[in-house]
Amino acid sequence: ASRGSVQPRSGLGFSHTRWKDKFFVTTLLFHGPAWKAGLHTLDEIRAINGTRMTPKTDDETINTLLTGRVGEICRMEVASPEGTSKSPRLHEVAIQYDEITPRDLVCQTAGWEGSGIGLISLRYFSRDQALDFSEAVRKLSRKHGDKLRGLVIDLRNCHGGTLLSGAEILSGFVPAGTLLFTVRDRDGQE
Repeated sequence: ASRGSVQPRSGLGFSHTRWKDKFFVTTLLFHGPAWKAGLHTLDEIRAINGTRMTPKTDDETINTLLTGRVGEICRMEVASPEGTSKSPRLHEVAIQYDEITPRDLVCQTAGWEGSGIGLISLRYFSRDQALDFSEAVRKLSRKHGDKLRGLVIDLRNCHGGTLLSGAEILSGFVPAGTLLFTVRDRDGQE
């Protein structure tokens, strides 16, 4: 399918990563199912639908456990960092699967009515982020027409991502040939 015909899929609206044999929530879809259910970034996933996470739990297993149909409920036991490192706050989160369109995971648009200022909030820089960003700018331009006087790019909740995606977005705002970034190793060598 082409990029413009991305189809919704069932999902929970969050991503996770493994660190030191534990699984942690890394990003949340703003107003997505997990966000609405009270899941937070840095929550440690201890169990999914009664299956405990162990050092032997692999990525394929956790991804299978997190798969469900729209309307079904995923119950997760999580440890939130609000407690102490020796006794984090343990609680259960019940998340209802909903339709998630992959492009919604990376970009949201809004406009301050009457101000002529558009807002695009980036959650992370993914491989196809520049396409989503361009579409968001077009959407704001259609909505506000010649009244669009400025654009705010909100990176406050951006969790990083691919350098090339960020450079691709930035290139639309600077003259061609402008140096966008340099890469240095730990010793400061370019």
